[in-house]
Amino acid sequence: MSQTNPYQLLGVSLDAPLDEIMSAFRDKVRDLGQTMSVTDPNYSRHRSALYQAVSVLTDPEKRKQLDASLGTVEGPIKPTDVKYIWQMVGKLYFERTDRYTPTFDAMRNSIPLTVESDNLLIVGIDPMHGNLSGYLNSAEQHATIRRILSEVCGRPMEFRVVPAVNLKDWTIMREAEERRNRRPSGVSRPASSPAPSNLLSGMARPAPSPQTASSLPSRTASLPSQTASSLPSQTTSSMPSQTASSLLDAIPAADEWDEVMEGLMRLWSATGSRSFPQVRAKLIMDSLAMIARTEAAARARNMPEDTMQRALGRALDRVGSLTGTDSALIGIEYLRIRDRGNGG
Repeated sequence: MSQTNPYQLLGVSLDAPLDEIMSAFRDKVRDLGQTMSVTDPNYSRHRSALYQAVSVLTDPEKRKQLDASLGTVEGPIKPTDVKYIWQMVGKLYFERTDRYTPTFDAMRNSIPLTVESDNLLIVGIDPMHGNLSGYLNSAEQHATIRRILSEVCGRPMEFRVVPAVNLKDWTIMREAEERRNRRPSGVSRPASSPAPSNLLSGMARPAPSPQTASSLPSRTASLPSQTASSLPSQTTSSMPSQTASSLLDAIPAADEWDEVMEGLMRLWSATGSRSFPQVRAKLIMDSLAMIARTEAAARARNMPEDTMQRALGRALDRVGSLTGTDSALIGIEYLRIRDRGNGG
Protein backbone atom coordinates (compact mmCIF):
# COMPACT_ATOMS: atom_id res chain seq x y z
CA MET A 1 0.00 0.00 0.00
CA SER A 2 1.38 3.38 -0.87
CA GLN A 3 2.55 5.36 2.13
CA THR A 4 1.17 8.54 0.51
CA ASN A 5 -2.40 7.31 0.95
CA PRO A 6 -3.94 10.22 2.92
CA TYR A 7 -6.19 7.98 5.00
CA GLN A 8 -3.27 5.82 6.05
CA LEU A 9 -0.95 8.76 6.56
CA LEU A 10 -3.34 10.49 8.99
CA GLY A 11 -4.64 7.25 10.46
CA VAL A 12 -8.32 7.97 9.87
CA SER A 13 -11.13 5.84 8.49
CA LEU A 14 -12.59 6.17 5.02
CA ASP A 15 -15.73 7.81 6.42
CA ALA A 16 -13.97 10.09 8.92
CA PRO A 17 -15.69 13.48 9.37
CA LEU A 18 -13.86 16.77 8.94
CA ASP A 19 -13.26 17.39 12.66
CA GLU A 20 -11.70 13.94 13.07
CA ILE A 21 -9.42 14.55 10.07
CA MET A 22 -8.25 17.92 11.43
CA SER A 23 -7.65 16.48 14.88
CA ALA A 24 -5.59 13.62 13.43
CA PHE A 25 -3.63 16.09 11.31
CA ARG A 26 -2.74 18.26 14.33
CA ASP A 27 -1.69 15.19 16.32
CA LYS A 28 0.54 13.97 13.49
CA VAL A 29 2.22 17.36 13.09
CA ARG A 30 2.81 17.58 16.84
CA ASP A 31 4.24 14.06 16.97
CA LEU A 32 6.51 14.83 14.03
CA GLY A 33 7.97 17.84 15.84
CA GLN A 34 8.59 15.72 18.93
CA THR A 35 10.25 12.81 17.15
CA MET A 36 12.23 14.58 14.42
CA SER A 37 14.42 17.65 14.47
CA VAL A 38 13.48 20.48 12.11
CA THR A 39 17.05 20.34 10.81
CA ASP A 40 16.57 16.73 9.72
CA PRO A 41 16.43 16.57 5.89
CA ASN A 42 13.38 14.29 6.13
CA TYR A 43 11.41 16.67 8.37
CA SER A 44 10.23 18.93 5.55
CA ARG A 45 9.29 15.94 3.39
CA HIS A 46 7.17 14.34 6.12
CA ARG A 47 5.53 17.65 7.05
CA SER A 48 4.69 18.40 3.42
CA ALA A 49 3.11 14.95 3.07
CA LEU A 50 0.87 15.61 6.07
CA TYR A 51 -0.25 18.97 4.67
CA GLN A 52 -0.90 17.38 1.28
CA ALA A 53 -2.97 14.63 2.91
CA VAL A 54 -5.16 17.02 4.90
CA SER A 55 -5.66 19.27 1.87
CA VAL A 56 -7.03 16.32 -0.10
CA LEU A 57 -9.30 14.95 2.63
CA THR A 58 -10.78 18.35 3.48
CA ASP A 59 -11.65 19.13 -0.13
CA PRO A 60 -14.90 17.31 -1.05
CA GLU A 61 -14.08 17.05 -4.76
CA LYS A 62 -10.48 15.89 -4.23
CA ARG A 63 -11.62 13.37 -1.62
CA LYS A 64 -14.23 11.98 -3.99
CA GLN A 65 -11.61 11.54 -6.69
CA LEU A 66 -9.27 9.89 -4.18
CA ASP A 67 -11.94 7.39 -3.09
CA ALA A 68 -12.55 6.44 -6.70
CA SER A 69 -8.85 5.88 -7.36
CA LEU A 70 -7.79 3.92 -4.29
CA GLY A 71 -5.72 0.94 -5.35
CA THR A 72 -4.86 -2.41 -3.88
CA VAL A 73 -2.45 -3.39 -1.14
CA GLU A 74 1.06 -3.98 -2.44
CA GLY A 75 3.63 -6.19 -0.71
CA PRO A 76 3.30 -7.74 2.76
CA ILE A 77 0.31 -6.59 4.78
CA LYS A 78 1.37 -4.51 7.77
CA PRO A 79 -0.62 -4.20 11.03
CA THR A 80 -1.50 -0.63 10.10
CA ASP A 81 -3.09 -1.88 6.86
CA VAL A 82 -5.64 -4.18 8.50
CA LYS A 83 -8.23 -1.56 9.40
CA TYR A 84 -7.93 0.12 6.02
CA ILE A 85 -8.33 -3.18 4.17
CA TRP A 86 -11.55 -4.09 5.97
CA GLN A 87 -12.95 -0.59 5.47
CA MET A 88 -12.28 -0.86 1.76
CA VAL A 89 -13.98 -4.26 1.66
CA GLY A 90 -17.01 -2.81 3.41
CA LYS A 91 -17.10 0.23 1.12
CA LEU A 92 -17.00 -1.90 -2.03
CA TYR A 93 -19.54 -4.38 -0.64
CA PHE A 94 -22.02 -1.59 0.09
CA GLU A 95 -21.51 -0.03 -3.34
CA ARG A 96 -22.13 -3.32 -5.13
CA THR A 97 -25.22 -4.38 -3.20
CA ASP A 98 -28.44 -2.88 -4.51
CA ARG A 99 -30.55 -3.61 -1.44
CA TYR A 100 -30.18 -3.54 2.31
CA THR A 101 -29.22 -6.85 3.94
CA PRO A 102 -28.35 -7.82 7.53
CA THR A 103 -24.79 -8.32 6.29
CA PHE A 104 -24.48 -4.53 6.36
CA ASP A 105 -24.95 -4.62 10.15
CA ALA A 106 -22.52 -7.50 10.44
CA MET A 107 -19.87 -5.57 8.50
CA ARG A 108 -20.38 -2.43 10.57
CA ASN A 109 -20.15 -4.34 13.86
CA SER A 110 -17.10 -6.39 12.85
CA ILE A 111 -13.58 -5.54 13.97
CA PRO A 112 -10.51 -6.32 11.83
CA LEU A 113 -7.92 -7.75 14.22
CA THR A 114 -4.89 -9.04 12.31
CA VAL A 115 -3.64 -10.88 9.24
CA GLU A 116 -2.11 -14.33 9.71
CA SER A 117 0.33 -15.85 7.22
CA ASP A 118 -0.23 -12.78 5.01
CA ASN A 119 -3.38 -14.31 3.50
CA LEU A 120 -5.90 -14.82 6.35
CA LEU A 121 -7.70 -11.81 7.78
CA ILE A 122 -9.02 -12.36 11.31
CA VAL A 123 -12.25 -10.44 11.89
CA GLY A 124 -13.78 -10.19 15.36
CA ILE A 125 -17.39 -9.69 16.38
CA ASP A 126 -18.43 -8.82 19.90
CA PRO A 127 -20.16 -11.89 21.40
CA MET A 128 -23.05 -9.55 22.25
CA HIS A 129 -23.66 -9.39 18.49
CA GLY A 130 -22.71 -13.01 17.89
CA ASN A 131 -25.83 -13.69 15.85
CA LEU A 132 -24.40 -11.40 13.15
CA SER A 133 -21.53 -13.79 12.50
CA GLY A 134 -23.84 -16.04 10.51
CA TYR A 135 -24.42 -13.33 7.91
CA LEU A 136 -20.68 -13.12 7.21
CA ASN A 137 -20.23 -16.89 7.25
CA SER A 138 -23.11 -17.88 4.99
CA ALA A 139 -21.79 -19.51 1.83
CA GLU A 140 -22.98 -16.78 -0.55
CA GLN A 141 -21.89 -13.78 1.52
CA HIS A 142 -18.59 -15.37 2.53
CA ALA A 143 -17.73 -15.96 -1.13
CA THR A 144 -18.68 -12.39 -2.07
CA ILE A 145 -16.68 -10.81 0.74
CA ARG A 146 -13.72 -13.10 0.01
CA ARG A 147 -13.68 -12.00 -3.64
CA ILE A 148 -13.72 -8.32 -2.66
CA LEU A 149 -11.04 -8.91 -0.03
CA SER A 150 -8.83 -10.61 -2.60
CA GLU A 151 -9.42 -7.74 -4.99
CA VAL A 152 -8.44 -5.14 -2.40
CA CYS A 153 -5.32 -7.07 -1.41
CA GLY A 154 -4.34 -7.91 -4.96
CA ARG A 155 -3.96 -11.64 -4.24
CA PRO A 156 -6.05 -14.59 -2.99
CA MET A 157 -7.21 -13.91 0.55
CA GLU A 158 -9.44 -15.62 3.09
CA PHE A 159 -11.06 -14.32 6.25
CA ARG A 160 -12.24 -15.88 9.49
CA VAL A 161 -14.84 -14.50 11.89
CA VAL A 162 -14.12 -15.08 15.59
CA PRO A 163 -15.96 -14.10 18.82
CA ALA A 164 -13.42 -11.53 19.97
CA VAL A 165 -13.26 -7.76 20.34
CA ASN A 166 -9.51 -7.25 20.48
CA LEU A 167 -6.23 -8.88 19.55
CA LYS A 168 -5.72 -10.20 23.10
CA ASP A 169 -8.96 -12.22 22.95
CA TRP A 170 -7.95 -13.69 19.60
CA THR A 171 -4.47 -14.54 20.91
CA ILE A 172 -6.01 -16.51 23.79
CA MET A 173 -8.28 -18.40 21.38
CA ARG A 174 -5.45 -19.12 18.95
CA GLU A 175 -3.10 -20.38 21.67
CA ALA A 176 -5.84 -22.66 22.99
CA GLU A 177 -6.34 -24.08 19.50
CA GLU A 178 -2.61 -24.60 19.09
CA ARG A 179 -2.40 -26.44 22.42
CA ARG A 180 -5.21 -28.74 21.35
CA ASN A 181 -3.56 -29.38 18.00
CA ARG A 182 -0.23 -30.20 19.63
CA ARG A 183 -1.71 -33.00 21.72
CA PRO A 184 -0.55 -36.48 20.59
CA SER A 185 -3.16 -38.09 18.37
CA GLY A 186 -3.29 -41.19 20.56
CA VAL A 187 -4.09 -39.27 23.75
CA SER A 188 -7.72 -38.39 24.14
CA ARG A 189 -8.62 -35.05 25.71
CA PRO A 190 -10.86 -35.29 28.76
CA ALA A 191 -13.97 -33.21 28.49
CA SER A 192 -13.40 -29.78 29.99
CA SER A 193 -16.96 -29.74 31.30
CA PRO A 194 -19.97 -32.00 31.44
CA ALA A 195 -22.56 -31.78 28.71
CA PRO A 196 -24.49 -28.50 29.10
CA SER A 197 -27.70 -30.32 29.97
CA ASN A 198 -26.00 -31.99 32.93
CA LEU A 199 -23.98 -29.06 34.24
CA LEU A 200 -26.54 -28.06 36.86
CA SER A 201 -27.13 -31.56 38.14
CA GLY A 202 -24.29 -31.31 40.62
CA MET A 203 -25.28 -27.90 41.96
CA ALA A 204 -28.37 -28.96 43.90
CA ARG A 205 -26.30 -30.81 46.52
CA PRO A 206 -24.01 -29.17 49.10
CA ALA A 207 -20.39 -29.01 48.06
CA PRO A 208 -18.43 -31.94 49.53
CA SER A 209 -15.74 -31.32 52.13
CA PRO A 210 -12.24 -31.06 50.61
CA GLN A 211 -10.61 -33.54 52.99
CA THR A 212 -9.91 -36.57 50.85
CA ALA A 213 -9.09 -37.29 47.25
CA SER A 214 -12.47 -38.90 46.73
CA SER A 215 -14.27 -35.80 48.01
CA LEU A 216 -12.56 -33.43 45.60
CA PRO A 217 -15.06 -32.04 43.08
CA SER A 218 -14.35 -32.94 39.49
CA ARG A 219 -12.29 -30.22 37.82
CA THR A 220 -14.69 -29.77 34.94
CA ALA A 221 -14.58 -33.54 34.51
CA SER A 222 -10.88 -33.50 33.64
CA LEU A 223 -10.04 -36.06 36.42
CA PRO A 224 -12.60 -38.78 35.85
CA SER A 225 -10.88 -41.31 38.12
CA GLN A 226 -10.10 -40.97 41.80
CA THR A 227 -6.91 -42.94 42.23
CA ALA A 228 -3.78 -43.60 40.27
CA SER A 229 -4.72 -47.23 39.89
CA SER A 230 -7.61 -46.31 37.61
CA LEU A 231 -5.57 -43.99 35.40
CA PRO A 232 -4.29 -45.17 31.99
CA SER A 233 -1.33 -47.54 32.17
CA GLN A 234 1.20 -45.06 30.79
CA THR A 235 0.35 -42.67 33.66
CA THR A 236 0.32 -45.19 36.50
CA SER A 237 3.60 -46.66 35.37
CA SER A 238 5.39 -43.38 35.95
CA MET A 239 3.36 -42.27 39.00
CA PRO A 240 2.26 -45.48 40.76
CA SER A 241 1.46 -43.83 44.09
CA GLN A 242 -0.24 -40.60 43.00
CA THR A 243 -3.84 -39.94 43.87
CA ALA A 244 -6.35 -37.60 42.28
CA SER A 245 -5.49 -35.05 44.98
CA SER A 246 -1.80 -34.97 44.08
CA LEU A 247 -2.63 -34.83 40.36
CA LEU A 248 -4.89 -31.85 40.95
CA ASP A 249 -2.25 -30.13 43.06
CA ALA A 250 0.24 -30.55 40.19
CA ILE A 251 -1.91 -28.37 37.92
CA PRO A 252 -1.18 -24.65 38.33
CA ALA A 253 -4.19 -22.63 39.46
CA ALA A 254 -3.77 -20.24 36.55
CA ASP A 255 -4.09 -23.14 34.09
CA GLU A 256 -7.25 -24.23 35.89
CA TRP A 257 -8.92 -20.87 35.34
CA ASP A 258 -7.51 -20.53 31.82
CA GLU A 259 -9.31 -23.76 30.96
CA VAL A 260 -12.52 -22.28 32.33
CA MET A 261 -12.12 -19.23 30.06
CA GLU A 262 -11.60 -21.53 27.10
CA GLY A 263 -14.50 -23.72 28.21
CA LEU A 264 -16.84 -20.73 28.38
CA MET A 265 -15.88 -19.79 24.83
CA ARG A 266 -16.40 -23.34 23.59
CA LEU A 267 -19.77 -23.57 25.33
CA TRP A 268 -20.84 -20.27 23.76
CA SER A 269 -19.69 -21.41 20.32
CA ALA A 270 -21.52 -24.74 20.63
CA THR A 271 -24.82 -23.10 21.61
CA GLY A 272 -27.15 -22.41 18.72
CA SER A 273 -30.07 -19.95 18.51
CA ARG A 274 -28.38 -17.55 20.94
CA SER A 275 -30.73 -14.75 19.88
CA PHE A 276 -33.49 -16.36 21.97
CA PRO A 277 -33.54 -15.14 25.59
CA GLN A 278 -34.31 -18.59 26.97
CA VAL A 279 -31.26 -20.01 25.19
CA ARG A 280 -29.03 -17.27 26.60
CA ALA A 281 -30.49 -17.88 30.06
CA LYS A 282 -29.62 -21.58 29.82
CA LEU A 283 -26.14 -20.66 28.57
CA ILE A 284 -25.66 -18.41 31.61
CA MET A 285 -26.76 -21.15 34.02
CA ASP A 286 -24.49 -23.73 32.41
CA SER A 287 -21.55 -21.33 32.40
CA LEU A 288 -22.00 -20.40 36.07
CA ALA A 289 -22.21 -24.06 37.02
CA MET A 290 -18.88 -24.63 35.30
CA ILE A 291 -17.33 -21.69 37.17
CA ALA A 292 -18.71 -22.88 40.51
CA ARG A 293 -17.17 -26.32 40.08
CA THR A 294 -13.81 -24.76 39.33
CA GLU A 295 -14.00 -22.42 42.33
CA ALA A 296 -14.80 -25.36 44.60
CA ALA A 297 -11.81 -27.29 43.26
CA ALA A 298 -9.53 -24.25 43.60
CA ARG A 299 -10.63 -23.65 47.19
CA ALA A 300 -9.95 -27.28 47.97
CA ARG A 301 -6.37 -26.61 46.86
CA ASN A 302 -6.19 -23.51 49.08
CA MET A 303 -5.81 -21.07 46.22
CA PRO A 304 -4.97 -17.58 47.61
CA GLU A 305 -8.13 -15.54 48.09
CA ASP A 306 -6.99 -12.48 46.13
CA THR A 307 -5.94 -14.66 43.19
CA MET A 308 -9.27 -16.49 43.43
CA GLN A 309 -11.30 -13.29 43.34
CA ARG A 310 -9.43 -11.92 40.32
CA ALA A 311 -9.83 -15.16 38.38
CA LEU A 312 -13.49 -15.44 39.38
CA GLY A 313 -14.15 -11.84 38.34
CA ARG A 314 -12.58 -12.44 34.92
CA ALA A 315 -14.71 -15.52 34.39
CA LEU A 316 -17.95 -13.77 35.37
CA ASP A 317 -17.07 -10.81 33.14
CA ARG A 318 -16.54 -13.24 30.25
CA VAL A 319 -20.03 -14.73 30.80
CA GLY A 320 -21.51 -11.24 30.80
CA SER A 321 -19.69 -10.31 27.60
CA LEU A 322 -20.65 -13.52 25.80
CA THR A 323 -24.34 -13.26 26.73
CA GLY A 324 -24.76 -9.49 26.58
CA THR A 325 -25.65 -9.29 30.26
CA ASP A 326 -24.46 -6.85 32.91
CA SER A 327 -21.63 -8.53 34.82
CA ALA A 328 -23.07 -7.40 38.18
CA LEU A 329 -26.28 -9.31 37.42
CA ILE A 330 -24.17 -12.29 36.40
CA GLY A 331 -22.40 -12.03 39.76
CA ILE A 332 -25.69 -11.96 41.67
CA GLU A 333 -26.93 -15.06 39.88
CA TYR A 334 -23.59 -16.78 40.46
CA LEU A 335 -23.74 -16.15 44.21
CA ARG A 336 -27.27 -17.52 44.29
CA ILE A 337 -26.28 -20.69 42.44
CA ARG A 338 -23.13 -21.17 44.49
CA ASP A 339 -24.92 -20.64 47.81
CA ARG A 340 -27.63 -23.07 46.75
CA GLY A 341 -24.97 -25.61 45.85
CA ASN A 342 -23.40 -25.16 49.26
CA GLY A 343 -26.69 -25.72 50.96
CA GLY A 344 -27.23 -22.00 51.65
